[in-house]
Parts: sequence; C-alpha cells; structure tokens
Amino acid sequence: RHRAHRRADCSGCSAWFEDAAAAIAYCVKNAARYNINPNKIFVGGMSAGAYLAAITVMNTDFLKKYGLHYRNFAGLILISGQMTTHFNIKSDLGRDNGRYNPLFDEYAPLANLAADLPPIIMVTGESGLDMPARPEENAFMAASLKAMGHNDVSCYHLQGHHHGTAFDSCDSLVLEFLARHC
Repeated sequence: RHRAHRRADCSGCSAWFEDAAAAIAYCVKNAARYNINPNKIFVGGMSAGAYLAAITVMNTDFLKKYGLHYRNFAGLILISGQMTTHFNIKSDLGRDNGRYNPLFDEYAPLANLAADLPPIIMVTGESGLDMPARPEENAFMAASLKAMGHNDVSCYHLQGHHHGTAFDSCDSLVLEFLARHC
C-alpha cells in the first residue's frame, strides 16, 4: 500500500535526536581541546546507536542548529543499525503497525540518502541470525547509495554472527576503514 509522505509528529521521540545531535556537536566543538582534528570525526554506533548516528547525520535538520552538515564528518560507522524508521520511534509516533513492518519517512536513514554523504561502513550479522531484515536493510542502503553515485560505501554481513556478535567481530573491518580515511 502506498502512503503519501507526510511530516510526522515526533514530539515524543525528539529527545532521541536532540541528545544525539548535541553529543555530536559537542565532539566537533571541543575537538581541538582534546587534540582531535575536527575534520576527522567519524560518527557511529551499534544497533540503536547506529540508527541514531545514521539518521542524525543524514537528515540535515538535526544538526542544522549547530551549524553542522553531513559534509563535516569523515565517515559513518554503522554496526547492525536499523535503516528504516526505528521501531521505538514508530511506537512513539503512534505508527507501530508491527515491529518489523518497515516505515520509510524522514526518520528513516533510507529516506535520507545522498550521493555526497561521507564514507560509510555498515556491518551486520548473518541474515537469519541478526535482527530480522537488518542485513537486508543495510545491503539495500549500500546498493541504493552506489546506484546514486556514492563512491565510498561498504557493507559486510559476518557469517555465523548474530546481532551482538557482529559488533564483537567487526574490529578489523572498522580499523581498515578508519586507516583508509585518516
């Protein structure tokens, strides 16, 4: 069923995005204080943290009040993140029509794609072991970005790994990604 794209009221979930944006902005604003190059800041997370990293950076509304844009970041590191609207956000919106029924609105990373996003690495567990549809959502996002002309997106599905162990075993992939972009 096709639904018209409309702005949803997310007053109940705005704290998620406000907290994530404030934390990211703090890191940029205070980078020099910690001897960090502000142009080499990567934003990432695991599971809900990966969702928040992706949506907060990719939806330009969230960082705008801090004078930041996704072009300010060196990359996104997304470990087993939900790329549709997160099921907790759907619940807060009152649009929870099933935990794994995907929603693509302004709160979905998949609805905020751009060819000039910073480099992105996505790592999930194996299909059937990770959260339902999680590897497929990430693969779809990577394929969509590549089709749009994004030239630095990679997506890995770790065979034999579930949602939690994907994080435990992604270190070599993430370190290689960081080395390539630092």
